[in-house]
Amino acid sequence: MYVYLDWNVFNQIEKRNSLLESERKVYVDLYSSIVNKELACPYSNAHLNDLIRGYKKNPSYIEGHINIITELTNDLCICQYWKQTKPLWHSRSVKEFFYSAIEEKELEWESFDDLLDEKYELSETIVMSPLAIMKPLLKMKPVPNDFKQIYQTDPIFNIIYPRTRIEMTEYALCCDLYNFSILLNKDFSLYKSLRKFLIQTLNKYRQNVQLVKTINKLNPDTPKYLNMDQLFEQVAIKDSTGISSAYDKFFDTFFKFDLKGYKSDGQFPNMIDDSLHSYYAAQCEYFITNDDRCKYKAEKTFERLKITTQVFTAEMFAKSVLGK
Repeated sequence: MYVYLDWNVFNQIEKRNSLLESERKVYVDLYSSIVNKELACPYSNAHLNDLIRGYKKNPSYIEGHINIITELTNDLCICQYWKQTKPLWHSRSVKEFFYSAIEEKELEWESFDDLLDEKYELSETIVMSPLAIMKPLLKMKPVPNDFKQIYQTDPIFNIIYPRTRIEMTEYALCCDLYNFSILLNKDFSLYKSLRKFLIQTLNKYRQNVQLVKTINKLNPDTPKYLNMDQLFEQVAIKDSTGISSAYDKFFDTFFKFDLKGYKSDGQFPNMIDDSLHSYYAAQCEYFITNDDRCKYKAEKTFERLKITTQVFTAEMFAKSVLGK
């Protein structure tokens, strides 16, 4: 049986001997079932994201975390790499993957300007990035004049698009969106504000009969009996990359459940990682997590997408599946 463990379960197994007896047995039994090969347990890059956040706070615990993941997974890795359409099952050293991820984080550009101004060494010659040619073109191209109307909608857009409001160019828009993606991972109040705006907007138009009629006219294939909530569920991500990814659909569904406000996550990075954990767990028979918010959204997403993976807390799994 393939079992995907959330990081909180790995963490409890690692410190199982220091837990209270009533809790310790659950994790001792789970540990024994895995090391005795009754269960197969992979790790993923979502686990590495959890470790990287902990590494930034206190790197002294990392070796212990890496060791327990290595012991339980035997370096069995599941990861969907860049431009791939499905997860890859393979063997990869947890330690090597972790420190490679750390190096990649250190190489990330701090701004859109840095991305376009990046220089490379090619045959002992320093050359500009091929993207650099875009810079003057984007600076010359204005955004539509009515874009300014967005700032009257909600204060959140002053935070998302501050530079665009002044310069009104596509380059400023790109800079703002790039910075916003970074801010979402640092300013935890920002995701709450954005989610609040989206929920309020949806509530505002929920009972707008005329809007529903307009949407139905624009989308003749949409069933006429759907209300605003149901229409919202029908919205699909446009495939602009030419690469159809099951994760896009999975994340879209997971995010919509978070957006509804029940058991929502207060931090955007946590929500992203929970969706990634759930996505990889969907490739296994069981997903074990002690995070109530993640468990709820994973169950709802699996149900919506007709995924048969069962979701348990560690205690529930020990009783229901292991029978211990």
